[in-house]
Amino acid sequence: MDTINNFLKEFSPPHPEETVIKNWLYPKGLSEQDIWNYYQKNKKNILNWIGDRPVAFFLKINDILVLKRNIKGTPIKLNQDNYDEIITGRTLQIFVEHPDPSNYFVVDIDAGEIHSKKDIQEAAKTVIELLKPLKIYSKEILFTSLKGLHVIGYLSKKESLDNIRDSIQNLLLKQDMYLVNKKGQRHKEINLDLTPNYKRSIHLCRFSLTKEGLICDNILARGNKAGHKIK
Repeated sequence: MDTINNFLKEFSPPHPEETVIKNWLYPKGLSEQDIWNYYQKNKKNILNWIGDRPVAFFLKINDILVLKRNIKGTPIKLNQDNYDEIITGRTLQIFVEHPDPSNYFVVDIDAGEIHSKKDIQEAAKTVIELLKPLKIYSKEILFTSLKGLHVIGYLSKKESLDNIRDSIQNLLLKQDMYLVNKKGQRHKEINLDLTPNYKRSIHLCRFSLTKEGLICDNILARGNKAGHKIK
């Protein structure tokens, strides 16, 4: 079986002590072993959240980020049997592919540099309030970066992603505090990005690491523990 491990070995053999992430949050760095240990500890949680959805990964190979979402042209699906072969110490982030049709939506709250954590959380509250007409039966607010959250709302029935995206966009446009589905990076505005609701789009998996090496978790369930460091 051609695995991510085999793919990695073609470019860079594993080195458990090698630093993969180093930033102001981790001045001493996170090693391959640190990342491997984290993903092993959260194996059950990750597999339960992903279910049968295809996955994608950001891998770090020789200081270059590589997006991997298939093996020999076949979408990757994680399960109990292949998890240990596919997830490596160079797996920075795990994503899931949004199925079409779907029974949920994702609003990616993308904040500019000037915005605070409180600003971003207020935007999430606004999104939830505006989308109440969709009769959401369950929701998650995932910490996805220091400047981002994902509001995920679960619906009573499946619809096409095009219909879901149109419905949430029409409701979100009823406010004028935030941009809605605007492309391009902005420094002064908060954008309610709907990119995760297009066919074959991907969005960050709960319990994945964020790009900063923090824990992507549900702030509604975990509170301030969402977004914590792994060590």
